[in-house]
Amino acid sequence: MPTPGAFLIADPVHVDSPAYVADTASRFPLADQTPPDGWRVAEHGGWVMWHPIQARLPQQGWKVHVSVRLDDAADVLDLVRDHCVRHHVAFKFQRSRRLALVNNEKYAHRAGSGKLAALYPADDTALRRVLDDLGARLAGYRGPYVLSDLRWHDGPLYLRYGGFAELWCVDGDEPVPAVARPDGALVPDRREPVFTVPDWAPVPDFVAERIAAVAAETHDDPPYRIDEALHHSNAGGVYRATDLRDGRTVVLREARPLAGLDGAGTDAL
Repeated sequence: MPTPGAFLIADPVHVDSPAYVADTASRFPLADQTPPDGWRVAEHGGWVMWHPIQARLPQQGWKVHVSVRLDDAADVLDLVRDHCVRHHVAFKFQRSRRLALVNNEKYAHRAGSGKLAALYPADDTALRRVLDDLGARLAGYRGPYVLSDLRWHDGPLYLRYGGFAELWCVDGDEPVPAVARPDGALVPDRREPVFTVPDWAPVPDFVAERIAAVAAETHDDPPYRIDEALHHSNAGGVYRATDLRDGRTVVLREARPLAGLDGAGTDAL
């Protein structure tokens, strides 16, 4: 969900959806292409959706997100289109550079930031093909880390389990996107700034292996102990910490590479 400031992008006086921003001049070329026979296209909420007419998608499953820098976005979208058309994979993408920038600005929603395109593989075989084949074609491209997702090795593809169809349930007093548990009950399809998997969701073996590999990664510990988060934004966090070398209380500021863009597209770093 966009942050409150995003609703001032389209009109700073009359608050409105960011999807109504004047972005004709920055539309990606793919947004105005006619799909091949057997495909339908629709535009909604700032996204352009391509769907093979004969394809039947499950209500939910493992979706793949593509995250790259703005300067590479148009070229990468062409590669995404080529793969999806060849293998009949439904996908959607941000329609313009302007909206992609808004989606990755400093106060963009952290769980949705960086998602240039989303692919909807119909089954585990299609999912593995996306990760392997498209992943190989996009090797070397870089983008902001998608916090809600599992990164597929060191490339620009990320994945998470979530809804394909538009389902809704009530969380407290608020309608939110939903997924169905095995018993059919609708529960919130939570998009948090950390990767999680519902404990009832089916996990393909190759995804389970990647989850285990990430969990087993080790990193050099910094000389600080984080004691409290003071502030979060898409550009990074601000933390109260203790310097373990001398016991001083310090404030640490985090800068996320390729995220937290300003109006010129400069990142937090």
